[in-house]
Amino acid sequence: MYINEENLNSAYEDEATLMSEGLEITLTKLSLGDLYLSTGLIVANDPFVCFETEPFTISVEPGHYPVTISVAHYPIRETVGEDRRVALAMLRFSDQKPVRWEMAVTSEKQAAGLSELGEDDFFGYGVDSGTGGFMDKAVADKIAKDTDTDFYEKFEEELEATYVHTYNYLLCSAYGGEHKDFACFSSGWGDGSYPSYFGFDDEGRPCSLVTDFCIL
Repeated sequence: MYINEENLNSAYEDEATLMSEGLEITLTKLSLGDLYLSTGLIVANDPFVCFETEPFTISVEPGHYPVTISVAHYPIRETVGEDRRVALAMLRFSDQKPVRWEMAVTSEKQAAGLSELGEDDFFGYGVDSGTGGFMDKAVADKIAKDTDTDFYEKFEEELEATYVHTYNYLLCSAYGGEHKDFACFSSGWGDGSYPSYFGFDDEGRPCSLVTDFCIL
C-alpha cells in the first residue's frame, strides 16, 4: 500500500523542504478558508467531472473546517521556468497533529482490501479535469444530478482570479448559499488517480484528511 507519511506530515508545515528525485523542493502552505460540511460525510473527487459521490467511511461532526493546499515550488529550469504544483490538499478537523495515518476508503469492501494492495497501490479518486476537491456528500449528490450546470464554466472567472502559473484554487458556495461548501484546487501534474489519508491524534480521533497528489 502506498503511503508517504513524510509528505503527509509536511501538510502541517507553513514551509517545508523535501528531496524528490534528486531535486530540493520547497513546499508552501496556502489557506483557502473554511469549508462547510452540512452532514459531515466527506467526498473527495474531481468536482468538474464528479466521478465519485460516495463519502469516506469516516465522518465528522457537521460544521466548518479549514482547507489548505501545499504548493511545491520546483527549481527554475531553462526549458520550463519556475514550476509550481499543488502537492497536498488538507481538510483539518482539530488543532491536534496526527500520530498515525490511514488510507481513506469509501466502502467496507475497500477497507477489507487494504491488506492486499501492493507497495505502490492505493484506493483513490479519478481526475479528468486536472482538478481535485472536497465537499459534503449533500453537495456532491446535488452536483451529480444537476445536468443543467457546467460548474467549470460557472466558476471559470473565480478560478482565473486565483491562477498562478501552473495551478489555481477556489473555495465558494456551489449554489450561492451562505456557506462555502465547494473547495477545488489543481491536482499535481493533472489527470490521474489520487489517494487520501485520515490523520488520527493520540486519542484515536480523526484530526485531518490529506489528499496526496503523488508528485513528491
